[in-house]
Amino acid sequence: MRLQPAARRDAIQGSVALAGGGVALRVAVTEAPEGGRANAALIRLLAPTLREPKGCFALVSGGKQRNKKVHLSGDATMLGDKLETWFDGLERNGPARR
Repeated sequence: MRLQPAARRDAIQGSVALAGGGVALRVAVTEAPEGGRANAALIRLLAPTLREPKGCFALVSGGKQRNKKVHLSGDATMLGDKLETWFDGLERNGPARR
């Protein structure tokens, strides 16, 4: 994920191409990148969006960087189906805001 802290509003903005050739989910949060507040806001935004408890999300890497990896725990098949449906909706409907 590519996180933009201190944004005007919390939003999942779609995808963004990364310099290394990959693609990341672009997410904006209003919290500042101080003391882990932006990372916590990222989880608070993702949890209700994907309808999963906050405890299912763990920041794997990128704690002090904009590019982050987040682990989502649970049943792999169910989560895969849910993410596929969610990404399809994001492509059709545009950014998700809170």
